[in-house]
This record gives sequence, structure tokens and C-alpha cells, in this order.
Amino acid sequence: GEYDVYLLLGQSNMAGRGEMLEEDYAVIPNVYLLDSEGKPVPAAGPMNIYSSIRKTDAVQAMGPGAFFAKTITEQTGRKVLLVVNARGGSSINDWRKDLVSYIKVGNSSKYTSVSYYGEALRRAQQAMQYGALKGIIWHQGCSDQSDDRYLSRLTYVVEDFRKDLGADVPFIAGQLGGWRSSSAGFNERIT
Repeated sequence: GEYDVYLLLGQSNMAGRGEMLEEDYAVIPNVYLLDSEGKPVPAAGPMNIYSSIRKTDAVQAMGPGAFFAKTITEQTGRKVLLVVNARGGSSINDWRKDLVSYIKVGNSSKYTSVSYYGEALRRAQQAMQYGALKGIIWHQGCSDQSDDRYLSRLTYVVEDFRKDLGADVPFIAGQLGGWRSSSAGFNERIT
């Protein structure tokens, strides 16, 4: 395929809540986002803007996706297609394959039922028409810092994605920010 595809999932950490600088709105060479219509478009911040489960446009900001994609395309020389489908405040339980949530999506004032897992799967399958899935990047956990069963729950999510996408790809889980002392135990478990 023309692109190396990466699926970026999680909560506000992945959706992006960091301050956007002027240069963060510029198009990133050789990096594309899967848009709302399932087509690759040149990537520019914020990366989570096409997420089918995101909160309002106003809270989409800087996350790890842009730097990750820049680094990968520089290392490989290949075009990168990101499927960023994150939702701030989501718990590991929200990402279960069998769960449907009732939420507001984007700037709509209406509630709708949606499966976070199902939407990520659907969008990843759209992107895989343009290239091979190379990895899943996961940045989530603030909602689950004290959940001792987090790793076993995350294992099911990983296994489900690999099976349903037919790709035994790397799954990379990010740690929570080290500036919070409450994150230490969670980060040890993720490691």
C-alpha cells in the first residue's frame, strides 16, 4: 500500500490537550489523517479532529500523534496514515468490544449510541484499504489509575484489536505524566 497505517487510541492524553503553537497547525510532510469520510488528507494539528467519538472541536489540541508520525516518516521515508480516534475521559471499560456508550459526539447537542471499540475498528479497516497496519498506539489511563485489573482489561482490548484487524502488530502503551505522584503506580504496571 501507499501508506503505513497507525491506529492512535485512548483518552484526553491521545486526543490532545496540550497548548497548540502556530507551527502545530502546519501540514506535516508525508503524514496524513483519515478524515470523516474515510479518506487520507494532509495532516495538520489537531490530530484528533476527525475522531468519530471526540468531544467538541474546542478541546482538541496537541497530543503525541504529530511528533510520533514525524519521527516515523523521517525514519522510514514512507507516507504515514494516522487513524486518531480518542475520547477524553474514557475508561478502559469504555473500550470493551461489547460495550455501547450513549454520548455527545463533536459539536452536536444530540446524544447518540456508539461503540468506541467498534468505531476504532471501522476506521482502521477504512485506512487499511490504503496500506498495512503497522501498529497501535494507546495513551489512556487517567480514569483507571487505581484499577488493579487494568492490565488484564487492556490485554483483552489488545487481543481483540489484533484478532479483528487480522494484524499481529506492535501495541505501544504510553505512560501517564510523571508530574503527578498518583501516576507512579500506574506507570509501573504499564512498564
